[in-house]
Amino acid sequence: YNFIFNYYYIIIVYYLNMFRLNNFRSVVKTVGRRTIINPAPANAAALNAAKVYTAADALQQSCYLRIDFKINENANVYDAMKRMAAHHIGCLAVTNNTGEIIGVVSERDYLCKVALLGRNSRDTTISAICTQGESNLVVADDTDEIETCMEKVLGRDIRHLLIRNTETGKIDNLLSIKDLVKVIVSMQQAKIDALRQTAVGGVTNRENAGLHEI
Repeated sequence: YNFIFNYYYIIIVYYLNMFRLNNFRSVVKTVGRRTIINPAPANAAALNAAKVYTAADALQQSCYLRIDFKINENANVYDAMKRMAAHHIGCLAVTNNTGEIIGVVSERDYLCKVALLGRNSRDTTISAICTQGESNLVVADDTDEIETCMEKVLGRDIRHLLIRNTETGKIDNLLSIKDLVKVIVSMQQAKIDALRQTAVGGVTNRENAGLHEI
């Protein structure tokens, strides 16, 4: 799990650094001895690059949006592992008898609290191994920016994040660090597209490219 986490962490750091570098390059260009300020062009690529991405955007690309990712706290661990394997996921949201999400159960919970202890997964309930309780759960609002979501995931060394619906005030979704990485990649692509649109005009057509020499 540390290997997988470190893999995603390296990807995230790489793209965040690329974002900062590209953001600087999009603002200032040096041609010979002249410094040229390059405002973002008013086109679709620039608008996409300037968009603020949130947890709601990540949800649109998440596999959790298309599957049943909830399991009752009284179900056994074997059923949870079977569903994770079927959907190629590593975490499920845990619900109480009223259907309210009260926690999460992951592959790590199974390995550390069942397999390594020699317990029987069919005789162990989800409630015995899941993470629950307000102080233990890491939750983001669906309006939180991707950077905020990433900070919460990396800050607690976890790979999944519960999402609260700001309209209802209830937790109703789940994101993985992979979902966040997908959005970060989209952010970088939007930035690249905006830079490409700006570079087409070059310094030979300053009026069209929106360049101003200082």
